Amino acid sequence: MARFDDVEGVIATMITQDASLERIREFTHNILESLDAAMAAGIALTSAGQETLAICKNDFEQEDLDRAQYCNLVKRLQSIRLS
Repeated sequence: MARFDDVEGVIATMITQDASLERIREFTHNILESLDAAMAAGIALTSAGQETLAICKNDFEQEDLDRAQYCNLVKRLQSIRLS
């Protein structure tokens, strides 16, 4: 199984520590879109990964997230496993 953070881990850390909230939101949105595109292309997520993705999408819809909440969201996205 591959982990999403194998690709995004270093970039995610740099962005969540140094970027503006607007940039972090954009980055997080891009991760969500990438996961959706992967699933549309036939790459499956584990059932736990699907559940985590659904929770993350719901959390992302909140408009008042702070830096710590975005960092936690990105970390949860990084934990998603592809099957």
